[in-house]
Amino acid sequence: MGYRRDAPIVHPYSEVYELQPEDKGKVNTTANYYRQKSKMAAARISNCTDCARRYRAVKELQKYIDIDACGTCFSKVCGSRTENPNDEECNVKMAEYRFYQLLSRYVTEKYRLSIRRQQIPVVNLKHVDHATILPYPI
Repeated sequence: MGYRRDAPIVHPYSEVYELQPEDKGKVNTTANYYRQKSKMAAARISNCTDCARRYRAVKELQKYIDIDACGTCFSKVCGSRTENPNDEECNVKMAEYRFYQLLSRYVTEKYRLSIRRQQIPVVNLKHVDHATILPYPI
């Protein structure tokens, strides 16, 4: 059992719901998240043994663009409790960035938090139908 859609038994972090007609007017489709932010990109990774090796990808990308990285894999704390994804102090800091995290194969709370912070999530979901795995963020 796992969070990935190719697991024998899929147990997702969240479900996908169709946006109801009465809610469509609440979605801001003209917001320019890129221009509203002052910093480029952030990553918060504490699982250094993940199969995707996201922390390695972030370290490679740091050679080319400005990415502030925190979490166990980078020995840098974000907020008061680095392991808690809902740490409000860290979420306030993360909200300053245009892009967030390198997400792959399955969607966690990091995707939803990035959408709530009006960030552009960076995903590595090659050969995946994004509409079937990216949940509505509310």
